[in-house]
Amino acid sequence: MGTSFKMNILVAVLLLFVIEINADMYLQNPRGSNNRLDEAKRERNNGNRLFDSQNNNRGGYNVGSLYYYTGSTLQIEWTNQHSCGDQNSHCEIILQYMCGDWIRDGTTTSTIPDNPANCYNYDCNRDTRFGMQENYDYYIDCKLRQRNEGLFTADQRLRGDSAKYTRQNPQGTRRGYECPEERDYYPYWHPDPWKDIAVLTNDASRCEYYQSESFNVKPRYACVVPKAFIRANLNTGSDSVIPTNQEDCENLVYPEDDPDGERGIWKMFPAHGIEAPICRENHWSRDNHLGNGVNGQTNTFNWTIPNIQHERCAMRIRYNISTGEYDGWNDTDARYNAAKNNQPSQLNIAERLGLNEQEAETRGYVFENNPEVEIFPDAGGNTDFQLRLAINTAQYGRTFQDRSHTFAIRKRPESMDGANIYNLNVRGKRGNIVQVYPATEYDFTPNDLEVQPGDYVHFQWTGSNTNPNNNDGQGLQGTDRSNVVPLTEQGAVMLLLSKPRNGVIATYLKCLIQSHLYALRNYIPNAQKFIYSILTFDEGDLSQLFDIRLEEWTPEVGEKIVESYGREVNVGKQYESNFIVVGPQVALTEEGKTFTMQINLNDDSYDVLTVYYSNDEYKTWNKIDAELSNDKVSFEAQFGATYIVRGMPNVGLIVGCTIAALVAVILIIGSIMYFRKHPEKLEAIRTTCTASAKSVDGRV
Repeated sequence: MGTSFKMNILVAVLLLFVIEINADMYLQNPRGSNNRLDEAKRERNNGNRLFDSQNNNRGGYNVGSLYYYTGSTLQIEWTNQHSCGDQNSHCEIILQYMCGDWIRDGTTTSTIPDNPANCYNYDCNRDTRFGMQENYDYYIDCKLRQRNEGLFTADQRLRGDSAKYTRQNPQGTRRGYECPEERDYYPYWHPDPWKDIAVLTNDASRCEYYQSESFNVKPRYACVVPKAFIRANLNTGSDSVIPTNQEDCENLVYPEDDPDGERGIWKMFPAHGIEAPICRENHWSRDNHLGNGVNGQTNTFNWTIPNIQHERCAMRIRYNISTGEYDGWNDTDARYNAAKNNQPSQLNIAERLGLNEQEAETRGYVFENNPEVEIFPDAGGNTDFQLRLAINTAQYGRTFQDRSHTFAIRKRPESMDGANIYNLNVRGKRGNIVQVYPATEYDFTPNDLEVQPGDYVHFQWTGSNTNPNNNDGQGLQGTDRSNVVPLTEQGAVMLLLSKPRNGVIATYLKCLIQSHLYALRNYIPNAQKFIYSILTFDEGDLSQLFDIRLEEWTPEVGEKIVESYGREVNVGKQYESNFIVVGPQVALTEEGKTFTMQINLNDDSYDVLTVYYSNDEYKTWNKIDAELSNDKVSFEAQFGATYIVRGMPNVGLIVGCTIAALVAVILIIGSIMYFRKHPEKLEAIRTTCTASAKSVDGRV
């Protein structure tokens, strides 16, 4: 048996384990609904209520509805089942938000109708019984608009030609007023209400494309058709009637046989007019595990709340995974779709399996639903030994999502202008870990929060009056409510507040944090903010994706922190800079590469300056070569560590000056003693000087 045959068996066996993926993406903060509303059971009632999540029915929270101040920091937290940041799949995570007067959670778990006759006052946009994010007009445009026919649909049989039919949604199933084509593809080529927050990708080289194509910064074009044309086609059940190109749009006339009829207008829709989304490499997360990422922490993104004010906003997170069976980025489009129904796609996967094209087709290795493959071509001459692979081509290159409940963005109080505001929330549900999965038991988000004096912490939490009756926990059965107990230190109860009263909790916690952060977080409360250090990384310097953290302490604060570890700064004589702390404290760069660091000096100094760093809890201080330029030092570094500039007296200069002073003193004393013994010599010098002065005066 040759090497090639062994490889084919391995690939085939691995493919046997590719089953219909029910991968999951769950928002933990802000709380994701997963299409839940107020269900008193573990499963949601209606997975089609607002959007297509493709998640398990067990996920989601019943309640959200918090508010955030403009410019505050909100830690978005999620769990995704399949991997990001590794070679097992390509992963893209898209974070977006929108605000609008129409957005609401609703009071029923039923899906909002698309027939206005089933809504109050023939107006589904205003029927507040039903939850709604995208509005009615947006969906109707999608339902009647031609789909992008250049997309790869494999062997899926799409039941129509409008934008509601996609490879992942071939039946055109409706979920709320979401447009399936927009849901499945990013960046989308048609106007939509979502504003981009961030794009997290396995391949950071795509960032320039994502940012330049974002609707945040790039306008979109669409065909605006007469309203009578829309009503007529809705009544006849037509779809795919709104063109997606300028020529067909401007040739559209309604009524069709009326030379004076109303024409379609090819219209530019301006970009949202905000900054392009942040784009960066994904954090690592393991596959087949709905849990934490690196260092046991959930994957997160810190969102700065935009400077707008609105009481009705929603946020969504989309998670696209693409497996390695084909290259969905470069070479996959409509050319490779199945030529006819009940035929495989024309995608050539032979090379990836180590086969030639003819052999792959003969043995059944084609890209289609549930192919039957001849796994052992030489099995005793028996060519009937075949296995069926559980493959669904609608799920190779697949998008999952979750969305928040409604939340508000409010103007910050004037007393907080210019201050940092950090949102501190609670994730999780009442119950044990098995009962609440894929949520968690109660926990804080963020888990670790470090602030400066003068910063504010906006602390909010929420719960639900509907929860499974048999879930563990104290209090009234069937509810999901909780209290908060601030502590002065671990194990010491200071105060119990059962519910907020006029902001008392937020105000009290601000005082508590300012007074007690040192005890809780090994942090000195009289630290101040500075701008004393600059780090410069070139492309390719970092060995992996790091969340770089930069702190700065005054010498007094740094001394106390070092002493709290039972250590001391035992190098140099005096501080010439603040303590600069770069985290994480590990090797940050690839082998042989460095990043540039610049530290400003506290004062002008004539001492000998030396840069030291420690990354072992201050046990040792290592010297590093640096260049002095004006009032700063620059050097190349490899490690996250605590850096300081220490000064030493210039011994050579001091010794030289001391010797020169001694010589001068000796000469002065010697001269005095000599002239005392020989006064006539001093008188002769005086006479000579007087004569010289008179001679010079005469010449002048």
